[in-house]
Amino acid sequence: MAGWLLHKEAKKGLEMDDAKTKSGDVKRILIVEDEATLSYFLAYSLMSEAEDYEVVTARDAETAVSKMEEKAFHLLISDIVLPQMDGLTLLRQTQKQWPQTKTILMTAYGSPEVRTRAEAMGAFAYIEKPFVYSRMRDVVLQALHGAEARSTAE
Repeated sequence: MAGWLLHKEAKKGLEMDDAKTKSGDVKRILIVEDEATLSYFLAYSLMSEAEDYEVVTARDAETAVSKMEEKAFHLLISDIVLPQMDGLTLLRQTQKQWPQTKTILMTAYGSPEVRTRAEAMGAFAYIEKPFVYSRMRDVVLQALHGAEARSTAE
């Protein structure tokens, strides 16, 4: 399955505009993760956090780019190691084409060099797997509600 839309009342055709975004508006989150179990867990958990989250998943970066071309997302959560295009390349493309979209990168293959590179490229946060869900939730809340960036490793 290329991806799931996990929001009971998904609103299509909304344009994301920071000047018009109100606290009650739908927050669109795109999760890019090739491990189906983690992808579903994150999507379901985030959807359960708030009624105003529209969570969409993609198994690879190319599918993610297609979804971002269809509609704007407030937040991109991406694995770094993905088939074909990696998460750092996706981050670079996202920063260039959709600079309003914040990006959280996650990886099971973390290193200080990759963390530094991700931060230098503009990632909102860098999270090493395995992580505690509450930590991811806190970073997502910071990203969606304008808090300063921070890197987190568990």
